[in-house]
Amino acid sequence: MVLVTGISQEEINNRIIKGYRPILILGSILLLIIFLGVYRLILRGITPLQNLVSLMKEAEKGDYLVRSEYNHYDEITSLAKSFNAMINSIRQRDQELTYSQAILKDNEQKIKYLAFQDPLTGLYNRTKLVEIAGKYISRAINDKTMGAVIFIDLDDFKRINDTAGHTVGDEVLVAVGHRLNMFSPSSAIISRIGGDEFIILLRDMASIKNLNEILENILKAFGNFTLIGINSYNLTASVGAVIFPMHGTEIEDLLKKADISMYKAKAMGKNRYQIFDESILQELLQKVQLESDLRQAIANNDLELYYQPQYSADSTLHGFEALLRWNSPNGPVSPTVAVAIAEETGLIIALEQWVLRNACQFAIRINAHSSTAVKISINIKHENFARNIKNILYETQVNPRHIGLEITETVLMEFFGANQQKLTKLKQLGFEVYLDDFGSG
Repeated sequence: MVLVTGISQEEINNRIIKGYRPILILGSILLLIIFLGVYRLILRGITPLQNLVSLMKEAEKGDYLVRSEYNHYDEITSLAKSFNAMINSIRQRDQELTYSQAILKDNEQKIKYLAFQDPLTGLYNRTKLVEIAGKYISRAINDKTMGAVIFIDLDDFKRINDTAGHTVGDEVLVAVGHRLNMFSPSSAIISRIGGDEFIILLRDMASIKNLNEILENILKAFGNFTLIGINSYNLTASVGAVIFPMHGTEIEDLLKKADISMYKAKAMGKNRYQIFDESILQELLQKVQLESDLRQAIANNDLELYYQPQYSADSTLHGFEALLRWNSPNGPVSPTVAVAIAEETGLIIALEQWVLRNACQFAIRINAHSSTAVKISINIKHENFARNIKNILYETQVNPRHIGLEITETVLMEFFGANQQKLTKLKQLGFEVYLDDFGSG
């Protein structure tokens, strides 16, 4: 027999669902709990990383004071420490960079200042003067106006440095800069180009008469300088001026001509001014040519000595004075001019040696044929005369008693103590010494 039972599919499904429903609900609840736990763990793990990202964004904006404080996991702790170390390095680098930039900016300002300013007086230097002068000259040409370059050189400034020291000398230069600012037109550009030399640049000058008035006013800037303490110095200056574009359109050429004019003023007695004139340049060129000719004349033995008799009061011939004569390629040159050129150019030593040598040789020749001693008098001009005389004495073997030395009062008094010792030693060798131009020094 076979027993067959029939159950519907729907009933079976209902029974299965009814049996597994608690399991499904419990499983879902467990899965949810596990998911939430895992999610919480994940959040706990990535939160430090998210915070590090936030800190990095803050650091990116320039806040290098941020710090990571997480130490729950070894890996996160290591990462936080690395982050903090990186931030410290960046902050230190940023501080050093900021400091370096500040120093660089300060140095750039100092370099710029030194490039255009005189560090002692604060006036413009030569570089800035040339730059401004170029603009002034171009403007004067275009507007058909006049300007001037004024060259100022202090008279006998070396004496202040030698007697009071360079510190006092620097104080005087600073004071001169202030005085020039006070006594110059408000639009004037004042510069110090070195040593005791100052340049004033003028523009939109009304006339040459106006320039004369300005130059006279500039000379008034000098006089009695009373510095800190009890030091008081009477100071003068020699001033040369040149007009642009009348006398030139290149600043270097104008400076040269103003310099020439200043030396002309100095040669005329100092404490005065001289406006450039072409005759001054021609005079300078003649001096340059005379210097070249004199140098060649000394080397080629083209000079001459004339001998003027000297008599005692009883009409007895005492000796002869050696007098220099020079016939240059362009004609006779005054001994005064020749000696002045030699002194200005440094040829005076070579010229004095030539005169000493030839006069001593003449003294040897004339005394070889004379029954009585004939003395030859020689003018000495240079401070190293003692050394020159000893060298020539050794070279020519002249008898010192046949030589008389004439020294001017001016040369004697310039270095009186030293010259007195030199002359005493020369007298001990047998030379006679005479004071020349007595009363003029």
